Amino acid sequence: MAIANNMKTKHTNGPWMVADEKYRLRVATDEYEKYSRKPKGIIADVYTGHENAHANTRLIAASPDLLTAVQQLVATLHSTYDVFEDLCKTGNMSANPLDNHVVQDIADQAADALEQATGVRP
Repeated sequence: MAIANNMKTKHTNGPWMVADEKYRLRVATDEYEKYSRKPKGIIADVYTGHENAHANTRLIAASPDLLTAVQQLVATLHSTYDVFEDLCKTGNMSANPLDNHVVQDIADQAADALEQATGVRP
């Protein structure tokens, strides 16, 4: 599925992986060569001495996929909400099942996260 809203990203394209090296974990692209003197494709270094190192690295490595999923979620929720609003206005539905604004609240929360990650409000 394409990135929602055709948003162009400025980060290194995924997928990202976790490379477990002596004393550190690295988040890297597929260009990365373990133990190379001049490694390419490194996104982040996390030293294994930190108690949350493995969880932090997994989260960082999942970032491109999470970003795409949230972009798609925001676009879908906003368009779904708009469709129901239009149906109610034309009289094709007696009540908007989204009147409680739960979906809109979720979309707004996801949009906040996207803005934090990309600097752009979807």
